[in-house]
Amino acid sequence: MQLAKLEEEKQNREKIAKELNVRGKSINNEILEKKKYQELLLDKLLELSKQDEFQYSGVPFKDLKGKLAYPVSSYRIITRFGQIAERGAPPYDGILFSLEEGSDIRAVHNARVIFSDWFRGYGFMIILDHGGGYISIYGNNKELLVNENDVVNAGDVIAKAGDSGGVEGIRLYFSIRNKTVPENPQTWLKRQ
Repeated sequence: MQLAKLEEEKQNREKIAKELNVRGKSINNEILEKKKYQELLLDKLLELSKQDEFQYSGVPFKDLKGKLAYPVSSYRIITRFGQIAERGAPPYDGILFSLEEGSDIRAVHNARVIFSDWFRGYGFMIILDHGGGYISIYGNNKELLVNENDVVNAGDVIAKAGDSGGVEGIRLYFSIRNKTVPENPQTWLKRQ
């Protein structure tokens, strides 16, 4: 009787070990996929950087560190810049906001729209060129309200919040880059 019980426990442990192995492989695949999406985004940014840069006559973007308004008004930060969500995953290169569906997404500064379309891993995404090599990225939107080559002003509504791009829940991926190098967006935004 004890031998049968021990055999049953052994089989249960083996079953659990197999399930954990499958889950581990699944997590590794997700991490590899996230890295692939980041590489695709970098390739896109390199391609876009070859376009003529936006020429803005006001205060240069580089002088606005710590002075920009948030791209959303009511939010909760889910993931911060540099945070590692899962072991083996690359550090997060932006901010992930949790929002109400349909919330307004606003341009943080005057810019030209250099990308407004679906992008794998980021859903409906907008990239704004602020001049001086600075861009801001807004991903996982439900609806895009601007087109490529449109010129927008700080505070203009450019998109509506949604859950595109494979994220769970209503989210906004927001990133600021100098050329292609991610910078901590929170250092650019006004303290609240």
